[in-house]
Amino acid sequence: MSLDVAQLRGLRQPDARSCGPSALVAARMLLDGRTVSRDEFGARVLALHRDVTSVAGAGLPWPRALGTPPWGAARRLAAWTGTRHRTRVNRWRHLSPEACGRAEPVLVYVGSRWLPRHVLLVAQERVYDPARGTVAPAYDGRWRTTWLVVEPTGSR
Repeated sequence: MSLDVAQLRGLRQPDARSCGPSALVAARMLLDGRTVSRDEFGARVLALHRDVTSVAGAGLPWPRALGTPPWGAARRLAAWTGTRHRTRVNRWRHLSPEACGRAEPVLVYVGSRWLPRHVLLVAQERVYDPARGTVAPAYDGRWRTTWLVVEPTGSR
């Protein structure tokens, strides 16, 4: 992973419901060590969104209104890295030091007290927010209530 998370600045999700695929495409960029143009980023996000949220890609029921199913994101990350990923419930907690300190990309589902509303990418102790196209220190963000963390298990 030779690409610095800071290079994700300015890449924004192309629509209101594509934060999950945007975080996944950003993770892929980090893993590959390559940047893409804003137009290419948007095109990749929309293509991945269709794939990850399709009935065949989801595996288990997940309300489409909630966006990207976490197990779909875990499967995609596992395919790209060769390492299994798990979805861990992290409800009512802030981002953990374990999630923030990893070199590998971690997806964090955040939201309100009532339900998950957004997906962030955490890597290199920083958070990429696809809605804003910003990168901030891991503990500095407007989304404080985490619901789920999609992270590598360490096994292949």
